[in-house]
This record gives sequence, structure tokens and C-alpha cells, in this order.
Amino acid sequence: MPRYSLNIEYDDGSTLADEDGAEFPDINAAIVEARKSLKALVCDTIDTDGNRVATYIHIGDGSGIKRGVVSIGTVTPDCVKAALKAE
Repeated sequence: MPRYSLNIEYDDGSTLADEDGAEFPDINAAIVEARKSLKALVCDTIDTDGNRVATYIHIGDGSGIKRGVVSIGTVTPDCVKAALKAE
């Protein structure tokens, strides 16, 4: 099974590399996981009043080539909708 890394990019330009990666059946499964992860990261930031927001997850293959990207614009977690309504 192919191994993909889900590397996080924050709104301040900093990154967190996924050193180990994980095995997924294909790139589509890795994208699904990246979307779930980004939603969770954004909600964690809102819940903790963090000052960095995860804005992208870059998906790389086992050789380090970027195969996809998920942006905050493509996921709208319920926690974001609730925070916007509260304002």
C-alpha cells in the first residue's frame, strides 16, 4: 500500500512535516483523511483560542513529491459555522 505524508501549513507560513506518513490505498483516501484532519485542526484552534490556524495540508508521496493539497477554503467545519454565527 502506498505511503503518503500529510504536511500541515499554518497561516503564519510555518509548517509541520509529517515525518512518518501513513499508508492509504490510494491518493483519494489520503485526500479524505487530509480533509478530516484539517477540519479537526481548525476546530482545535478555535476551541483553544490559538493564534495559528492550519490553512493547508499538502499531501506528499513516499518519494516526497507533492500529490495534492487540501485548503481551508474547501472545508467548512461545523465549529467555524458556529463561531461565525456567534459574532
